[in-house]
Amino acid sequence: MSAQDDLKILLATYPVGEYLIDTLEISHSLFSQPYYLTRESVGLSASIEGGVLKNFTGANIEITLNSTKSDLDQNFSFTIQDLENIFDDELDLIPLEDTEDILLTYRGFLSTDLSEPAQGPIVLQAIGASQDKGVFTVTAGAPQLNWNKTGVIYNYDSFPPLRAV
Repeated sequence: MSAQDDLKILLATYPVGEYLIDTLEISHSLFSQPYYLTRESVGLSASIEGGVLKNFTGANIEITLNSTKSDLDQNFSFTIQDLENIFDDELDLIPLEDTEDILLTYRGFLSTDLSEPAQGPIVLQAIGASQDKGVFTVTAGAPQLNWNKTGVIYNYDSFPPLRAV
């Protein structure tokens, strides 16, 4: 049975001792390294796509849904404890004129099977990032692949075929 099938069983029955482990990869081509984090306190080793084994560091991570606008766009806020200000140093490596986005990749693993992700990878683009005393916060959303930059507002009056028949 695949990890996705096991996830369906987990979500339907919640067997004792089994749970979903959230992991987060934060990367940018100018970072000194990609960061693999998990909400588990002790960290873990798990296989990502292609069977590559990665060590995920335990971190205090809070994930919140920023908005639920009616445009199907959802942004998430990831607040990560960063006592040594590592991410602040990493952000300093990115020049202000750089247009490449920081990528956040979410994966969910079953606590009983770390051989492949049961959820994901779900890739999000950073919209904004900030650093406070010991806390790194990044707001991220789905990649803007179909972004309309013409300034045209698509509404039912101008474009009647948008309305469901």
